Order: sequence, then structure tokens, then C-alpha cells
Amino acid sequence: MKRLLIILAALAAAFACSAPAHKVPMSVAHRGAHVDSLIPENSPAAVAMAARMGYTAIECDVHYTRDSVLVIMHDKSINRTMRNKDGYTKIEEPVRYPEHDFQELRDNYVLASTDPEFRKPIPTFEEHLAACKEYGIIPMLHTNETKAYEMAKEVLGDGFIAFDEDYEALKYARSISDCLILWDPGRRPADEVIAKLDSLGGRCGVSSMKADLLTKEYIGAITAAGYEVQSSIFPTPKELQCIADGATIFLSDFGLFPQGKTPVKKNTRKNISLADGESVELSGFADCLEFGCVDLALTFKGTVELTVCGERVYPLQGEGETFRLGGWRFHNAAPSLSVKAVGDAEIVRSDAVIYSF
Repeated sequence: MKRLLIILAALAAAFACSAPAHKVPMSVAHRGAHVDSLIPENSPAAVAMAARMGYTAIECDVHYTRDSVLVIMHDKSINRTMRNKDGYTKIEEPVRYPEHDFQELRDNYVLASTDPEFRKPIPTFEEHLAACKEYGIIPMLHTNETKAYEMAKEVLGDGFIAFDEDYEALKYARSISDCLILWDPGRRPADEVIAKLDSLGGRCGVSSMKADLLTKEYIGAITAAGYEVQSSIFPTPKELQCIADGATIFLSDFGLFPQGKTPVKKNTRKNISLADGESVELSGFADCLEFGCVDLALTFKGTVELTVCGERVYPLQGEGETFRLGGWRFHNAAPSLSVKAVGDAEIVRSDAVIYSF
């Protein structure tokens, strides 16, 4: 038990803060705001949903087919995210799009979705750019294909993000655009990264999937130099640690900080005492929503376990600090925020906010 409390205390030190010193991070939907098995990832529909939910940007993966058509697809094959067009059946044999011409892919396969409305052909990069322009969403191009940068510049001016580990490709993006550039630096030390960003010039920063790399000190050094830091699809509960430590861009499959959205419900509760093992529900909202997200600011004393929408679990310990959850999106559900005491605990104040999209 003592060891558990030490671990919880370490997590709380990273998560709990009375007032973040940094601005709310920019929210980026990983592969667009795909929703369960309904809205496919890396699709124009996922761009539209991202705008509906209040994301600033979407990340997308840009690659060539065999005949040099740029398409949007993450995996090297289409098998996970697409189905046979005829009969909507599972694709049994591997279909790797770099080994096929675009028209063949377009004619024979559709994106997987439980709703026939979203069973569209593989999207071209041009279609994706058009959707971003239509919905006012910034595309984050996860690619080193220089042609993609040129096409984005033509359609969106400097209103796109170039993102990759290929520094030379990003240098080309800078040569043609003043867009935001995010470089994956591997495990390079902060001083070396800053020197490379200085050389790159303009609006730029780093992005990493390595939670152990993006420490508070590492983030602080890079942001102090005037550059951005993106946390990339970190697992729970590490994504909130990175936000608390000062990350300025939040790339996520499920989280967001809704911009310009009006809540459908706000619920404030105060001075709730909990004995060991007791739980309390804080959302105050029982209705099922088709698309929504739940946000929470929690001031507490003691050790608690916060469970969000029955899925994501955050162990926390504090002595009156305020823990900011951010917004976690859900589909066809009633939002829930369950707090369970580990030992005696007190909820000093909770402010839950529910959004419907």
C-alpha cells in the first residue's frame, strides 16, 4: 500500500496544478475525429466531425499509390480500414496500396463503416485538402512527400502543418512556406533540438510519442526558446502529465479542448467526504448523447481514482490542488466521471462540463 501511495503521489505531482502557467494546448484530432466503427479515420467525414467537435487541426497520413497518386491512409495496406466494395465483405488477401494503381483501389474498395453513408472510396490528398478548407480545419501532414507540401501550399497558403522525422523534407517545406513545422527529433537532447529548430527558422517545434522524453524540463527548455511541443497520442494517464508539464499542442485519439462550443450542462459539487472505497459520480448528466465530450476541474484532498466514461483511469493524490482533465469525447453514451477514494478523501470542489456536438 505504501508503494502504491508513492506512485500515486508521483503522478499527482505531475498532474495537479492550481492554474496552468501555459495556455490551453491546441487540440489536434489524430487521423481526424474518427468515431468508433462509424466515422472512418483519415476520411473527409472525420475532418467534418473534427470541426463539429471544436478541434483546431487534424493529423493525416499522406502516401503515394503505385501510379503516383497521393492518398490518405495510415497503414501500408488497406485491409484494416477498408472493405470490398461489392458485398461490403472483409478483404482477405493483403492489399498494399503502394503496389496498386489508384483507379483499381478506387473502383474495388470502400472505407469501413457501420453506416453506408460513410463507405466512401479511398480519399485522395486533394479531397482531404478540400475538406479541410471547407470546414476551416488545419491539416497536419504526417509525411515527407514534398509534393504534398506543394499541394497544401497551393490550396491553403501557409495554413497547414508539416510534420515528420525527416528533417531534410521539413527544410523543403520551410523553403516554400511559412507554415508551422513539427519535427520528431528521436531522442536528441534539448540543446541539439533547439539548434536544429533555430536553423529551420520560422514557426516550428517538436513532436514526440516518447512520454519519457517529454519531461517537464525538456518541454520547458524548448518552449522557453520560443518553440512548440506536441505530445503525440500518449497513453492514459501520461497524456495529462505532458499537458500539465507545458505541452502546447495535444494530438489525441480521444481528447480535446473544445474551442467556441457552448456546454449543455455544468455541474458543480462541493465538500464531499469519502471513506476508503466510497465513490461519487460528478458529471450530473444522465442523458445519452450521440456525440459529446466531458471536461472536469477537480479540487481534492487525499488519494482518489478518477474513471472517465468507464474507460480511462487516473490515479491522483493531492492536498487541495486542482486537477484539470480536459475534454474526453464519447459516442452514444451518457458521460460519467466517477471518483473513488483510496483511503479517506475529500472533494473540495468539482466542476464538470458536458458538451454535445
